[in-house]
Amino acid sequence: LISIYEHHYNKLTDYKYLNVNSTSYLIDLRITKNQFLLNLNQSTRHSIKKFIERNEYEVKFIKGKDSSKKIFDAYQNAHFRSAGRKTRSQATFDLQFKMMQNDEAFLTVLNLKGIDMGFLFTSTFQNTACLFSIANLPEYEKEYPIYKIMIYEIFNYLKKHRYQYALFGRPSTKNLVQGFLDYTDEKGLSISKYKRGYGPNILENFRGIKYFDKDCLIEDLDNFKSRTLEVIK
Repeated sequence: LISIYEHHYNKLTDYKYLNVNSTSYLIDLRITKNQFLLNLNQSTRHSIKKFIERNEYEVKFIKGKDSSKKIFDAYQNAHFRSAGRKTRSQATFDLQFKMMQNDEAFLTVLNLKGIDMGFLFTSTFQNTACLFSIANLPEYEKEYPIYKIMIYEIFNYLKKHRYQYALFGRPSTKNLVQGFLDYTDEKGLSISKYKRGYGPNILENFRGIKYFDKDCLIEDLDNFKSRTLEVIK
């Protein structure tokens, strides 16, 4: 992330890597709360303002010695229910919990009417946070603006603790095929559009790849070809 601001080109190309840049969505936490609200699209801003006025919810930020396996398991269960299935290995969730215990991440929990119904896992490093795993109880998502409230509260929390940037995890794209090795699907496009409703800065994400195996290169080229042909049908 720091290199995005210090350099105007992908320095990996200096070391004979192929340029396979993508994009990232970044919220600048150095802005005021009022500016943050103004950057939101009208629908998101209205939902947040209307809901916080009711003052019916509680938000918890859990990490370090306060890390609770019971609450983390509730997040994991919500993740399964939101996706409709288990989308990744148990080892990845175990690693997330370990990061919380080591103060390398925290779990935001939104509680309404005594029910923990929204969860957002955020990793941290130096002055930057990455919001990369969000889940909720599906039966409440139409009644309450769960994600919007959590993003708003996380902005306040990170700003209070002197973080400067909040990076949205992937996907963060406007196209099914945005470049070589940069692909998504219709669901990814929908998620990316939702993230843009928070008014993030759209930045170049410097990436590079170097091939040492011809078959691996051919496989990636064939994948790029087939995905691109699907788009121009």
